[in-house]
Parts: sequence; structure tokens; C-alpha cells
Amino acid sequence: MLTYNNHDTFQRSLQSMTPLLLDDRVTELIILDNGSHEKSLRNLLQRTEKMYSKVKVHYSSENLGIAKGRKFLFDLCQGDYILSFDSDIVVIDAVNLLAILLEAFKNKDIWLIGGGGGNHPYFPSLFRQYINNLKEADSPGQLTFVEEVAGWFHGFRSSMLVKNGGQVYMDERFTPFWGEDSDFCMQIRVLGGKCAILGRGLVGHRWSSCDKKDTQKSIEDMWKKFTDKWYPKFGDSFKFDFDEDFYEKHYGKEKKNKDLLVDYLLEGMRRNFIGNPRFLSKLYNLKYKEDKIVYNNEEYEVRNFIDRWMNKKDIVANNFRVIDNRLQDDKYLIVLHSEDDKKGLELLKNLKLKNNNFALAFTYPKSKKHCKSLAFINDHYTNFMTSHFVDYDSHIIANIITFEQIKDRTYEKVVFLNTTHSSDFGKNSLDNLNDVQFEGDKLKSDMRTIDAINDVYVHRNNLEYYQAGVFMTDAKKLNNVINSISVQKLLERALYIPATYDIHLSPRQTPKHSLERLMGYMLMRPENNRTLIVIDGFIDSDEDIKRCSQNNKFFKVAGECDIMVMNRGSIKHLKASQLNSDYYYLTQSGESHLENWKNAFGLAQLQDYNNVILATHKFDIESEISEFFHLAKYANIAMLEQDGVFDMNLISLQACDVGGFFNIYDQIVKAKKEKPELNEKQTLSFNIKKNLQATSLWQGKKIEDDDEICLEYSRYDDKFEPDQDFPLTMEFD
Repeated sequence: MLTYNNHDTFQRSLQSMTPLLLDDRVTELIILDNGSHEKSLRNLLQRTEKMYSKVKVHYSSENLGIAKGRKFLFDLCQGDYILSFDSDIVVIDAVNLLAILLEAFKNKDIWLIGGGGGNHPYFPSLFRQYINNLKEADSPGQLTFVEEVAGWFHGFRSSMLVKNGGQVYMDERFTPFWGEDSDFCMQIRVLGGKCAILGRGLVGHRWSSCDKKDTQKSIEDMWKKFTDKWYPKFGDSFKFDFDEDFYEKHYGKEKKNKDLLVDYLLEGMRRNFIGNPRFLSKLYNLKYKEDKIVYNNEEYEVRNFIDRWMNKKDIVANNFRVIDNRLQDDKYLIVLHSEDDKKGLELLKNLKLKNNNFALAFTYPKSKKHCKSLAFINDHYTNFMTSHFVDYDSHIIANIITFEQIKDRTYEKVVFLNTTHSSDFGKNSLDNLNDVQFEGDKLKSDMRTIDAINDVYVHRNNLEYYQAGVFMTDAKKLNNVINSISVQKLLERALYIPATYDIHLSPRQTPKHSLERLMGYMLMRPENNRTLIVIDGFIDSDEDIKRCSQNNKFFKVAGECDIMVMNRGSIKHLKASQLNSDYYYLTQSGESHLENWKNAFGLAQLQDYNNVILATHKFDIESEISEFFHLAKYANIAMLEQDGVFDMNLISLQACDVGGFFNIYDQIVKAKKEKPELNEKQTLSFNIKKNLQATSLWQGKKIEDDDEICLEYSRYDDKFEPDQDFPLTMEFD
């Protein structure tokens, strides 16, 4: 145990440890006072050493820090097991603590047990701010396995230490503090050991604040030492064409992470930021003139150029080239992206040998010559299109772009192929295969895709996808999936990311490499295009009738839907046709809009709908809302978020999540009765974000001056200036 100027907390901790000191299985308590100047603490230490023969106190003339201090103590320990405590812990149940630890250590796979900890969800990336701390189990003896255990309590076999012939050590580079416990656990992990945390009720700990500016700087410095130590051990070092000066200059004011590359990986990729000016040069024939870009004889500020030209339409127009187009209608369309001329030729031969009723759309990276493949196609195929595209090192991007360029042709089935995956589609007749078939390893989703996909799709842990991105499916369904805003938004972001990179953040988190997963999810999902729209109507005037009717017109134009108006206003006798709705019901006037929405679900059959849009009529729809409507097909999404809180006037939920939404609401209502100060709106927003992966399309910021209050609207994916106007006029609460 280390102490430092903390008489009161140490005294409390020491008193709680009395049962341990009286236990015959405990042979020693070694304390290092880390250069304290507090006289009362020194007196307490001296009295304690005299009182207990097992207690040995050592005094340092200076503060060695945590890592050096713990190493000093570990080197002195003689027992078979070491329990390392911070001096602000409280031992709640000493008898069961020892019993549970000794029983757990019978499992040789468990190397370390502690009191609190979590996981690195993006491993092998080690982002401090994204450590997912786990709750301890309710039962004291129930262990929870974690990747990292907080240093306030560690229990382990002394035999694992280097001094006793093991391979684990306390690394002194993490001085004065922070990162030493993460490093200790990482050593165990790479050696094949496991870490775990105890259930509650055994050891307690009071967390101290790390909010001071100097403390935060020290934490950042130590964490960089940690990542610098471990990243090279996980494989190759960073291979990423990233220009820190460029990124800092053009995006520095918007960064959320101190490390610029980390900021690009976690934030910039999702916001269509550019990591290197050379990538722009790869896509466009431009020149740099001091701090400006010259393109088509016009000068642009860098961010203005990106805002104007970095979009899917212009990227494809400038880089996708059709070499020869002889496509005709047929039963099958095979879209083949080849990265290797030799492999491409072999696959082309097999396809031709086994099939005769298909059209071929063949594409390859412009930078990789495919002379043999092109010659074979010209000599042996009659129904084909050949093309090349800029190298994104992603077959799914190339296949989607190629498929989108095929116009005015009809096919029953579409096959996506690439030369990276050895496919059975090239070995058998397509007529002998299933109507819908995927190839490659079928995997569960993981945490690494959440950030990229959640903006456009409800990501669930039980969703599965096919890793290879090789499949045969119905042409109409594939067209619907690719044209969905979910895929289009992710594809747009993917086109901003350079070709090849090898990074310690799994590239699966990025939009570029999440496309194959999103496509896999959506192609396996049963189609149900209909949306139920439930309107909380508080109709008290002709103006309310007009507003509700006009808004419903916009909903009808946006897509297939049924509209249900639940009127709790004073004007009762209305027809559904007056409101441009399909159903009209009267409800009690005293209810809230959420209670009124809930009334609808005793009247509607949710299984008939893909998603449910919940709306009030406290807004006017001024322009088309098809983007929100189509994103709502696949994501739990609010139209607007202000100061971290969803505006509950327009929100959409997947049909399967409606019950979960109202369950959260009911629990909040119950909690508010016990705690009236509870902020219902904030709590509801927080919980549907966390539990239903809800997101928002627009952000609102309230601007106040002496004359008026207004809202300033922006999009999370706005690159520089807003690309469009907010489509609603809202009423202020």
C-alpha cells in the first residue's frame, strides 16, 4: 500500500483492514509512504507499525509516483499472493474477500483479480476515453472478466512477477501516475492470462477527481507512453498517409481529441474530413498555390474546395471510366471487381465455362493493369461492360459504384464478386444455386462498427453479416438497398477515405469498411416498407387543422405510410380526410403527448409496419422531408437535437423498438414520482440514445439577443457550411 498526505482516508482504510491483519493467512502488510510531509500521517504509520508485527513501513524522501512505488513494494513481498491496495479503499468483507480470491486463483487462467475495470471496445486500438467500464456483479463471488482492472485494488500470484521468474512487471516509465495499471493488465493479456473483477460488497473505493488541467496533461502524456509501448507489439506500425499539419490547420477548431490521428479516425472520418491533401490530388487534377487550391482555372480556399467538389457525384464523374459497354438484358448480372489480373482472368474463365445466361460488369483499379482479363472479355464475352475506378482498396465500394452506372437494363438476379474471395459462384452454374445466397464467413457484429453504422442504421449486437461481401440476390431488392439513404450516406463518407491504410484502430469502424456489414444486414432483412405515423393532435383552431393537414401531405409525399391522428384538442368532430390522415381518433385532453402516442398502439398492428414516426403538430413542414423519412426506415432517429436533448416533436422508431421506448418512458414517470427534480426530457433522451442507439439528423443551438430568440440549425455531417436549410418551422417550448 502507498500513502501520501492522506491521514484521514488511510486511517479509515486501515481500520477496515483489521480483520485481514488478524488472519493467519496474511503474513505481511508492507506500506511505502511516498514522501509525505503530513506529520499526523507519519505518527499514525509509526503507531501502526508498533501495534502490528505484520506491518512494515518504509519511508521515501521524495514522491516516487505510483509505478516506482508499487515496484518497490512488489520487490519486497514474500507471500504466494499479493494484494495491492490504494490507501483510500475500504475492505467491507475481509473473510469472504480472501476466500473468494483463493478459490478463484485455483483457475490457472485467471492471473489478476480486482475491484473495478472494463474493456477496450475498439481493441487493438487503445483509446482512453472509450474504455467501457463494466458494473460488478451483484453476487460478491461472481467474477466479471475484463481486459483492464483499475489499480486501486489488484490481487495476483507473486509467481507471475519477473523477480520470481515470471514475465510481468510494474513498468516505471509510467511515473508519476496513470497508465501503470493498464500496462500491467496488458502484459497479462498478451501472455494469455485473464483479468477479472469481484462482485460487489467486498472492497469499496472512493474515486478522486482528475479534472485539473495539469492532471489531464499528465494523463494524456502517460497514455501516449502506453500506446507507444504497445502498438508496435500488435503488428506493423502505423501505415497511414496522414498530414497532421494539414488536419490541424483546417479542422483544428473542430477536433475533439488531442491526438490528431485519433480525432480523424473517430470523428473526422464520420464528418467527411480529409486527412491528407495528396488524397485530393489523387481524385482531381488540381494544384496547390500557397494555401489555396487551383482547379479548372479557379482558386478555392481548401475547405471551400472540399465543400464544393468532395461529393459522390463529382468523385464518380471524375474517376469512373467506362472502357466498353455492350450490356444487354439477361437473367443474371455479375458485378466483378478485380484487384489482380491473374486471379481475374481465372475467375472470368470459370464463369464463362459454367454459365451462358449472364451479363458481366467488370471493373478494376486504374492503377493496376488488367490486360489479360480485358483481352479475354473482348474475345469470349458478348454481353459486358468494362470499366476502371480510382483505387479505394475496397471491392464493395467499386461494386456499388459499378452497379449504379448500369442504366436501362433488366436482370432478375445480381451477383457481387471480387478476386479477394475464392467464390463458389465461379465454380458452379448460377442456375444450380439458391435464389438468394451469401458466401464467406458469417460473423456477429462487434463494437467496432457501431460508430460508423449507427448514424444511418439501428445497430444491434445480434446482427450478422457475411464478411466477404460476395452474394447473389434479387436485383430489385439490391437496387432498393443501395438506393437507401442509409447506404448512400455511408458510401458518401467512404469515398473520402484513402485507398490503403494499416492502423491499430480496426478499419471496420470506418465508413469505408462498414459498408459490407451494412449491406449484409440490409440484404438479409425482410422487406417491409410501410411506415406508421402517429400524430399527437391538440386541435383547438382552424389553424391547427390546416397545419396538421399540410404536414400530413408532406408525409404522404415522402413515402408509403399510414397516418393516425390522435386528437385531444377541443375541436372534436372532424373527418380523417380533413386532416389528410388515414385514421382519426379522439383521446382524453389531459394526457401528455407521449401518453397520447401510447394510446395508438392498442389500435394498430405493429407487425404490419417497418417503423413508427411519432409526431406532434407543434411545427410546420416547409420543404420535403424524404431524407428523414428514408433514414427512419433503418434507424431510430429524431429530426432535431438541442443541447444533447432530442426534440420530441418528431422522432422515428423501428417497430420492434416501440415497446422498449415506452418502457423507458414508463420507468422515468415512475422515477419522477420519487424524485420530482428529475429532468424528464434529458433522462428520456439519454436512455433512448444508450438503449435504442437513437441519433439525430439535425442539431439546434439557441441564440439569444435583446430582441429575439432563435435557433441555429446544423448537421453533424456538414463539412463547412450547411448544405441545406432546416425543413421545419418549430414552436418554442
